[in-house]
Parts: sequence; structure tokens; C-alpha cells
Amino acid sequence: MEQTVSLTSDDWNEIFKTEPFAIGKTILKLKPLALGDITYVSLLITNITDKIAKCLPEDVGEKSILQVLPDILPSIVEMVQAEVPEALSIMSTLNKEDIKKLPANVVLDLAVKCIEINLGSLESLSKNFVALIQKSQALSQGMSNTTKPAIQKRVKR
Repeated sequence: MEQTVSLTSDDWNEIFKTEPFAIGKTILKLKPLALGDITYVSLLITNITDKIAKCLPEDVGEKSILQVLPDILPSIVEMVQAEVPEALSIMSTLNKEDIKKLPANVVLDLAVKCIEINLGSLESLSKNFVALIQKSQALSQGMSNTTKPAIQKRVKR
């Protein structure tokens, strides 16, 4: 049996390249999430966006978001304060309690940057899953075509 290989810290730094994000004098090193974290954070974000969508009036298509924003802003801010810090803490490594204390514009800037970094990772993940499924199906079909005659010969004997 061959020995397994472990990646070095240089490998991990190459895979998870960081992007700086300044808050005051602190520079966060934002990077794409690993598979387990991106799945969990995606669920959190989906839950948050679903709740925000429920705050919007049904006729929002007819009105500008800016027109209805004053009416729904308190509900959205309350929701953001309750639910966004956990997701942002995972994505940014910034302490959840610090996130709760930040001005709204900084929280939104951080959220946009974190999502932007992870969207590329998620798009790549989706493409890779599709390719994996296609190749697995081709492999299965190829194997069934080559093994079927051999199995039939064995059964007929």
C-alpha cells in the first residue's frame, strides 16, 4: 500500500488565497470557505434571504425597493442583527460580537465582499459537481457495456 501525502501550509495557502478587508486598523484575510462551511453558510444565507423576502410587500414589483425600504427597514435590520453575525463570522473569522457592534454599512460591505469571494468558489464547485456526475455516468455506462457480455458468458456456462 502506498503512503498517503499530506498538503503543506504553502499548499493550503495557495488553495485558499486570501483577500484583505480593512475594518479600522485591523486587516481581515478573507478566503473561500471549505466545503463543509460553504454548505452551512449557504443554508444560513438562504434562510436569511427567505425571511427578507417575506418582509417585502407583495406588490414590490410595482414599487421601487427604495419606496418600500423605510417601511421594512426596521424588520430587516432586526433580522440582520440576529442572524447575519454567525454567517459573517464563519466567512470572515471576525468575532460575532464585534460584528454586532459594527455600523450597518460596514457589515453590509463585509457581507458583500465575503459573498463575492465565495460565489466564485461556489460556481466552480457547481461546475465540478456537474462534470463529476457526467464522468461517473460515462464510466458506469462504459463499465456496464464491457462487463455485461462477460457476465452473460459466465451465466450461460
